[in-house]
Amino acid sequence: MQLGFNRLRFLIAFIFLFAAGLKYYQLITEPIPLAVQNSFFTPFLVLTSERYFIWFVIEFELCLGLILLFGVLQDQIRFLSLFCFLFFSAISFLRWISGESSCGCFGTISVNPLYTMFFDITVVALIVLFRGQMSIRELLKQKFKFVFSISDKKKLIFSILVWLILSLPISWIFFSIEVHYDLLGERAVLADGREKITLIPQNWQNKKFPLIPHLQQPINKNIDLKNIRTIILIHSDCPRCKELSNEFENQEGNNIILVEVPSKIKTVTFETKLPVLKLDDKKDWFAVTPCVINLQDGICVTVNEY
Repeated sequence: MQLGFNRLRFLIAFIFLFAAGLKYYQLITEPIPLAVQNSFFTPFLVLTSERYFIWFVIEFELCLGLILLFGVLQDQIRFLSLFCFLFFSAISFLRWISGESSCGCFGTISVNPLYTMFFDITVVALIVLFRGQMSIRELLKQKFKFVFSISDKKKLIFSILVWLILSLPISWIFFSIEVHYDLLGERAVLADGREKITLIPQNWQNKKFPLIPHLQQPINKNIDLKNIRTIILIHSDCPRCKELSNEFENQEGNNIILVEVPSKIKTVTFETKLPVLKLDDKKDWFAVTPCVINLQDGICVTVNEY
């Protein structure tokens, strides 16, 4: 549809700005979820989960969204938007086949990567369908020559000014967040003042189990840590955690305990015969669950995340 992109750009601008806002909210309020381990694509997905990478994506989406909103160089930006959504759909596909539960596109809002992949492909189809003044083939022939009209120059300057006004406080808050690492994992004191801890159990191998001081209640005197053979990190709202605890219930001996990681979703811990201890809710915790930690004399021998 000729010149249809002039209307479609408002929808795409909203998607970019909305996604950037949600990512930014997550960046200053909670730890970034870890990528699923033991996937062929894990190194790449770990990169896309880095705080600095997400900050760069936020700035890029904010800038591109504003340029789309004000209608600068529509034909060139149309092609760039097409490339972006093709890239986003590829990321969603990789996250889906790697077993990720969320695409990460919308920050704290968890969306199945399969759904976002189809959404991104739909946007790509709309961009192809609603054409601008020039086709992509014509743009390629012109080698993307940027010819600015007086109107485009004014719009571009205004877009950059708005981007700077929004970007400066975003960057200031981002770089003011202190992040450091210790045995537990990644620690950060974010904008709301609470300490956020992302547990990295892989670091605990061949070391003493480090969560004992952070439990709401001490381990029962009848439970000797040296006799505990397995500790399982769980979330109360995690179906796989419930399944796994049911499997372990059948094992003989009182040598298995569950450690519940507090969840934003306030749900009652599922019924289980195994002892359940909870982490201190004065901090915000994040962990991939279920996570099975095998111990020998209180030392973490193996760590397996599911």
